[in-house]
Amino acid sequence: MRERHNTPRQILIDDLDGTVHREWGGLPNMTWIIDHTGHVAYKAGWTVASDIRQSLEDVVRVRELKRQVVESGTRTPPYYVETLSFRASRRPAIKPAETAVSVGDGS
Repeated sequence: MRERHNTPRQILIDDLDGTVHREWGGLPNMTWIIDHTGHVAYKAGWTVASDIRQSLEDVVRVRELKRQVVESGTRTPPYYVETLSFRASRRPAIKPAETAVSVGDGS
């Protein structure tokens, strides 16, 4: 893929369970889905497996719809959709400063 698109960037592909993402520390990560024409079909600032799955299904569905439109001779323009979503934070609670472990010999 790097050679095909002439990009020096490293490209990583993860599974929907986020195995690689968790191995790298679970930090916020973006997801991009590029369709068969090379256009961005989906992008998100945080990966949510159910959203990715739905978007992949949509990309496949749209490709089939485009084929049907071409075969029927009708015209259907593309459209833009933007959605804001929220996720619950699953991070552990931060300990108050007075219970934090100190480092050093105490002098």
